[in-house]
Amino acid sequence: MAVHEDKAYLFTGRPTVDYFDINSQKWGTITTRFKRSDGQPGAGRWLYPGNDLTDYTMQMVNGRLYVFGGTHKKAAIGCNLLVVLDIASCEWTHLSGTVDPKQDYTCPGPRKWPASWVNKEQDTIFIMHGMADRAAAKYKHQPNAADDAHGCEDFWSWSIPNGKWRQERINGNPPCIRAEHACTYVRFH
Repeated sequence: MAVHEDKAYLFTGRPTVDYFDINSQKWGTITTRFKRSDGQPGAGRWLYPGNDLTDYTMQMVNGRLYVFGGTHKKAAIGCNLLVVLDIASCEWTHLSGTVDPKQDYTCPGPRKWPASWVNKEQDTIFIMHGMADRAAAKYKHQPNAADDAHGCEDFWSWSIPNGKWRQERINGNPPCIRAEHACTYVRFH
């Protein structure tokens, strides 16, 4: 979950986004939609098959919820879709990648369980590690399947103002490849 203005938001791949109001201790929802890719008014096509997404990472930055990666019924291996929800307008924007499990060398590859964090300046999101679950893809007869999962070693940053990815380099001894990460909430003032 990601917190904005005393509400903790939970995205599950549905157009309806759940939130928990920290003050009233009650659950609520907001109804969202994707912006059309052609810039015309009205709702665009919903990107998540089956209205389902799990195993992703998300960050809240200045009232905007960024969601990257994860799995759904057509991508057990994971995906590399990066989208952002403007909480005020309830509109999603497609930023990068695809919901399909396709490799694109200009951005992080498809994966589930990546780690993410935002820098102190709130202008860069970092994505690291995760796993391309090739064994799950094999079990579900999906593309890019294999007997073993693939731990992702790469490290990327998304520039919010520039709207583009950059592959980063880790100096020194990098942390071991891992998939299911522990997370710590840090609030910068």
